[in-house]
Amino acid sequence: MQPLRPAIHAKSAPSNAQNLPLAPMQRVGHPVPVRVLVIEGRDVAGIIEKHYLPRAAISPCGTKKGSHSHEGLAKIDPRIGPGLAGELVQLCVDVEAAPVRRTRTATPKATLLEAKTLMRRVLRSLKHAAALGSDPRYLALRADLAAHHVEHPRPRSLDTWHDALMAMAALVDDHEARGGPRAAIPADSAKCARSLCYALDAVRKRREAESAAHQAAPSQRTVQIARIEQILGIVRSAAFVLFADELPELYRTVTSQYQRDARRNARHRAKSEPVPRAVSLAGSFVKRRPRRKAG
Repeated sequence: MQPLRPAIHAKSAPSNAQNLPLAPMQRVGHPVPVRVLVIEGRDVAGIIEKHYLPRAAISPCGTKKGSHSHEGLAKIDPRIGPGLAGELVQLCVDVEAAPVRRTRTATPKATLLEAKTLMRRVLRSLKHAAALGSDPRYLALRADLAAHHVEHPRPRSLDTWHDALMAMAALVDDHEARGGPRAAIPADSAKCARSLCYALDAVRKRREAESAAHQAAPSQRTVQIARIEQILGIVRSAAFVLFADELPELYRTVTSQYQRDARRNARHRAKSEPVPRAVSLAGSFVKRRPRRKAG
């Protein structure tokens, strides 16, 4: 059974505006960028100021005629008015002025540079020591160096640097436990590596705490963007009831041009994709079913 369509005219619409069905304006598949959302918010605010009250079109003869008139957006939803338009404009201004990125603990560049220098010196010394002999100790050291190079080729983030330093410290400990030469290895290299790991781990824990706090309490900019989307949904739902049939051009100005373009491009890409070709059965033997005799 098809759902009932909302009433077009405000007189035939139900008095309780909260029970009106929402028009399918927003689609989750095509999210609108913030800069486009701000532009659309300002446009919708101007439409609210112009069309929240009843309007009657004047015919060329000078008499009022209701063919292009409407009862006003406030008749459909009492929340729509100059106050909502002013709130929408102020939200757009605040979103543009707010910083895009939230503050977070900076990457310790000095610590990463020290870790890079230490790892380069230790690995270079271990490679030089592994090339000195051919007994099982040196063979094991070569295998450990090869495995370390495969697992940690080029560390970049805090996590990869932390894991690479811990693996290097374990490699140095294993080399010293096997009785390998220590003359070429920097003194206290394993201890220094673990100290750098502790520093990186502290930064990582601070970032995790900041991320958890941000998820628990969203930033003011996130709340403002959500409020803009809510107001646009309210106005577009009322415009669907009021303008969809009588004033389609005005209704298009309320809806999102960005989403219409995105949906059109998605349909165009779907049509332009190559259709899979059918498998050719040329040369194959197909057994036919015998025909029944008439009568």
